[in-house]
Amino acid sequence: MAKLAQIRFAIEFVKKTREIDAAIGGVKLWEMYKKKFGNTYAFGRDSFTRVLAENGVTLRVKKRSTRTTNSDHNYPKYPDLVKNLLLTHKNEVWVSDITYIPMAEDEGKFSFLSIITDGFTKEIVG
Repeated sequence: MAKLAQIRFAIEFVKKTREIDAAIGGVKLWEMYKKKFGNTYAFGRDSFTRVLAENGVTLRVKKRSTRTTNSDHNYPKYPDLVKNLLLTHKNEVWVSDITYIPMAEDEGKFSFLSIITDGFTKEIVG
């Protein structure tokens, strides 16, 4: 079978299979394809998934985000004591917070940055 016809045949198989199960992944599709057609329309796994990608029939991968804060809990929640204060000078109130910084080399991992800010000047003091 010519290479182009083989690719078209595989794409049609994927489209028909996805009509039944839209969320089936490329490797599982390849296993089903191999089991159903054997060596008649042979593809290696990597070649098969590359053909799917080149023809736009791969699934979109959901980007996972790190969940860092869970405010939906039954523990006490304390009021913001600084929110309604009228600040008049420097060093009257300091506030602190943390932020999460994703690590470029380790997907899904992050570091913490903790800062202390002057409530009046908004300067970072620690």
